[in-house]
Amino acid sequence: MDNLKDFLLPNEPTGILACSATDARFWRATARFGPWSLIDSMHHPAGAAREQDIAADRPGRAFDSFGKGRHAMSAAESGREHEIRRFAKDVAELVNSKIASGDLAHLVLIAPPRFLGYLRQDLSDMASRAVRVAAPKNLTHLEADEIKRYFE
Repeated sequence: MDNLKDFLLPNEPTGILACSATDARFWRATARFGPWSLIDSMHHPAGAAREQDIAADRPGRAFDSFGKGRHAMSAAESGREHEIRRFAKDVAELVNSKIASGDLAHLVLIAPPRFLGYLRQDLSDMASRAVRVAAPKNLTHLEADEIKRYFE
């Protein structure tokens, strides 16, 4: 399920995570219409950095496997992409620890599609099973009360 309007928060401890490549905020709700308490927030400015600011070096060079030619080697992923994946891993570790501790029974994930994919790759099996809804949206610019309206 990826539509927040069709989802009712459970009346059990639920983690609501709104994140993007640069920011993550993680709340805990214990009742469907009750208050949310902020568990943690993270900021990762490198997720918005320009590629030339992260990887200033030119790619290395390699010899061809046959002949005398040389060519530039390309990286498997860009420096910016690496930073985004690293931040997704950090966020997933926070979520994994909260689920493993038994502090949360359910999860709601809200993130842009690509970041949501990276995040899901790094969630533990236990955390993956706790996900009740994963919405491919960027709501990090909204306050908690504005995000709560998506569930009403």
